[in-house]
Amino acid sequence: MVEPAKKSSATPGTKGATASVQSVDERFEVDLGKQLPDLNSPRAKSYVVRDTKDPSASLFALVVNPGVVWRASAFATQFAVNHRSLMRARTIGSIAAAGEKRRQAAIIFERPQGARLSTRRGAIKEDILCGALLPQILDALEELHAKGITHRALRPDNLFFCE
Repeated sequence: MVEPAKKSSATPGTKGATASVQSVDERFEVDLGKQLPDLNSPRAKSYVVRDTKDPSASLFALVVNPGVVWRASAFATQFAVNHRSLMRARTIGSIAAAGEKRRQAAIIFERPQGARLSTRRGAIKEDILCGALLPQILDALEELHAKGITHRALRPDNLFFCE
Protein backbone atom coordinates (compact mmCIF):
# COMPACT_ATOMS: atom_id res chain seq x y z
CA MET A 1 0.00 0.00 0.00
CA VAL A 2 1.26 3.47 -0.82
CA GLU A 3 0.61 6.43 1.48
CA PRO A 4 0.16 10.02 0.30
CA ALA A 5 3.15 12.34 0.25
CA LYS A 6 4.24 14.01 3.43
CA LYS A 7 6.78 16.76 4.02
CA SER A 8 9.85 16.63 6.19
CA SER A 9 12.35 19.31 7.08
CA ALA A 10 15.24 19.87 4.77
CA THR A 11 18.50 18.16 5.52
CA PRO A 12 21.99 19.39 4.73
CA GLY A 13 22.84 18.87 1.08
CA THR A 14 19.27 19.19 -0.17
CA LYS A 15 17.91 22.18 -2.04
CA GLY A 16 14.79 24.03 -0.99
CA ALA A 17 13.02 24.43 2.31
CA THR A 18 11.44 20.98 2.41
CA ALA A 19 12.14 17.52 1.03
CA SER A 20 9.36 15.16 0.01
CA VAL A 21 9.28 11.80 1.74
CA GLN A 22 7.05 9.09 0.25
CA SER A 23 6.03 5.93 2.05
CA VAL A 24 5.99 2.58 0.25
CA ASP A 25 4.23 -0.40 1.86
CA GLU A 26 3.77 1.63 5.06
CA ARG A 27 7.35 0.70 5.90
CA PHE A 28 9.90 2.22 3.53
CA GLU A 29 10.38 6.00 3.44
CA VAL A 30 11.79 7.24 0.12
CA ASP A 31 13.42 10.65 0.55
CA LEU A 32 13.12 12.42 -2.81
CA GLY A 33 15.33 15.18 -1.44
CA LYS A 34 18.32 12.85 -1.09
CA GLN A 35 19.41 11.56 -4.47
CA LEU A 36 22.14 8.93 -4.86
CA PRO A 37 23.57 9.72 -8.32
CA ASP A 38 26.10 6.86 -8.16
CA LEU A 39 23.21 4.38 -8.14
CA ASN A 40 21.13 5.96 -10.92
CA SER A 41 20.26 3.81 -13.90
CA PRO A 42 19.51 4.98 -17.46
CA ARG A 43 15.75 4.89 -16.80
CA ALA A 44 15.53 5.58 -13.07
CA LYS A 45 16.93 7.87 -10.41
CA SER A 46 18.00 6.58 -7.03
CA TYR A 47 17.15 7.94 -3.59
CA VAL A 48 17.89 7.24 0.05
CA VAL A 49 15.39 4.94 1.78
CA ARG A 50 14.78 4.43 5.47
CA ASP A 51 13.23 1.18 6.68
CA THR A 52 10.97 2.11 9.61
CA LYS A 53 11.13 -1.46 10.98
CA ASP A 54 14.90 -1.80 10.56
CA PRO A 55 16.56 1.65 10.60
CA SER A 56 20.03 0.09 10.32
CA ALA A 57 19.23 -1.41 6.89
CA SER A 58 21.17 0.14 4.02
CA LEU A 59 18.60 0.64 1.26
CA PHE A 60 17.90 2.74 -1.81
CA ALA A 61 15.00 3.21 -4.20
CA LEU A 62 15.11 3.29 -7.96
CA VAL A 63 12.28 5.58 -9.06
CA VAL A 64 11.42 5.10 -12.72
CA ASN A 65 11.78 8.34 -14.69
CA PRO A 66 8.54 10.04 -15.81
CA GLY A 67 7.39 8.87 -19.23
CA VAL A 68 9.35 5.61 -19.09
CA VAL A 69 7.25 2.55 -19.68
CA TRP A 70 8.32 -0.06 -17.19
CA ARG A 71 7.59 -3.76 -17.25
CA ALA A 72 5.93 -4.68 -13.97
CA SER A 73 6.44 -8.37 -14.79
CA ALA A 74 10.18 -7.83 -15.16
CA PHE A 75 10.40 -6.16 -11.75
CA ALA A 76 8.23 -8.86 -10.20
CA THR A 77 10.93 -11.39 -11.14
CA GLN A 78 13.25 -9.62 -8.70
CA PHE A 79 11.34 -11.37 -5.93
CA ALA A 80 11.48 -14.81 -7.57
CA VAL A 81 15.24 -15.12 -7.18
CA ASN A 82 17.27 -14.84 -3.99
CA HIS A 83 20.88 -15.22 -5.08
CA ARG A 84 23.94 -13.95 -3.22
CA SER A 85 25.30 -12.32 -6.39
CA LEU A 86 22.16 -10.35 -7.24
CA MET A 87 20.98 -7.12 -5.64
CA ARG A 88 18.01 -8.01 -3.50
CA ALA A 89 14.77 -6.13 -4.05
CA ARG A 90 12.72 -5.63 -0.88
CA THR A 91 9.48 -4.39 -2.43
CA ILE A 92 7.96 -2.46 -5.29
CA GLY A 93 5.38 0.29 -5.07
CA SER A 94 4.54 3.63 -6.57
CA ILE A 95 5.08 7.19 -5.43
CA ALA A 96 3.80 10.60 -6.41
CA ALA A 97 6.91 12.63 -7.14
CA ALA A 98 6.70 16.41 -6.85
CA GLY A 99 5.39 18.06 -10.00
CA GLU A 100 4.35 14.78 -11.63
CA LYS A 101 0.72 13.96 -12.40
CA ARG A 102 1.24 10.22 -12.74
CA ARG A 103 2.60 7.92 -10.06
CA GLN A 104 6.02 6.45 -10.68
CA ALA A 105 7.27 2.96 -9.90
CA ALA A 106 9.66 2.74 -6.95
CA ILE A 107 11.71 -0.40 -6.37
CA ILE A 108 13.38 -0.69 -2.97
CA PHE A 109 16.75 -2.48 -3.03
CA GLU A 110 19.45 -3.38 -0.57
CA ARG A 111 22.33 -1.04 -1.23
CA PRO A 112 25.43 -2.56 -2.84
CA GLN A 113 28.48 -2.22 -0.59
CA GLY A 114 30.98 -1.78 -3.41
CA ALA A 115 31.47 0.37 -6.48
CA ARG A 116 30.29 -0.29 -10.02
CA LEU A 117 32.56 -2.43 -12.15
CA SER A 118 32.63 0.40 -14.71
CA THR A 119 34.27 2.79 -12.21
CA ARG A 120 37.22 0.50 -11.57
CA ARG A 121 40.52 1.89 -12.83
CA GLY A 122 42.77 -0.44 -14.80
CA ALA A 123 42.39 -4.00 -15.92
CA ILE A 124 41.11 -6.75 -13.66
CA LYS A 125 43.69 -9.47 -13.10
CA GLU A 126 42.89 -12.65 -15.00
CA ASP A 127 42.88 -14.83 -11.87
CA ILE A 128 40.33 -12.52 -10.20
CA LEU A 129 38.20 -12.29 -13.34
CA CYS A 130 38.20 -16.04 -14.01
CA GLY A 131 38.37 -17.27 -10.44
CA ALA A 132 35.96 -14.91 -8.68
CA LEU A 133 33.92 -12.56 -10.86
CA LEU A 134 32.85 -14.69 -13.83
CA PRO A 135 31.83 -17.75 -11.77
CA GLN A 136 29.53 -15.56 -9.60
CA ILE A 137 28.02 -13.84 -12.64
CA LEU A 138 27.48 -17.14 -14.47
CA ASP A 139 25.99 -18.79 -11.38
CA ALA A 140 23.51 -15.93 -10.99
CA LEU A 141 22.61 -16.02 -14.69
CA GLU A 142 22.05 -19.79 -14.52
CA GLU A 143 19.63 -19.31 -11.62
CA LEU A 144 17.78 -16.55 -13.47
CA HIS A 145 17.59 -18.72 -16.60
CA ALA A 146 16.28 -21.69 -14.58
CA LYS A 147 13.37 -19.47 -13.51
CA GLY A 148 12.75 -18.27 -17.07
CA ILE A 149 14.20 -14.80 -16.47
CA THR A 150 16.39 -12.92 -18.93
CA HIS A 151 18.49 -10.17 -17.33
CA ARG A 152 18.66 -7.88 -20.41
CA ALA A 153 21.01 -5.34 -18.80
CA LEU A 154 24.28 -7.13 -18.11
CA ARG A 155 26.94 -4.46 -18.59
CA PRO A 156 29.84 -3.01 -16.52
CA ASP A 157 27.80 -0.03 -15.28
CA ASN A 158 25.17 -2.44 -13.95
CA LEU A 159 27.55 -4.71 -12.03
CA PHE A 160 28.65 -3.89 -8.48
CA PHE A 161 31.41 -5.26 -6.31
CA CYS A 162 30.14 -6.75 -3.07
CA GLU A 163 32.68 -4.79 -1.06
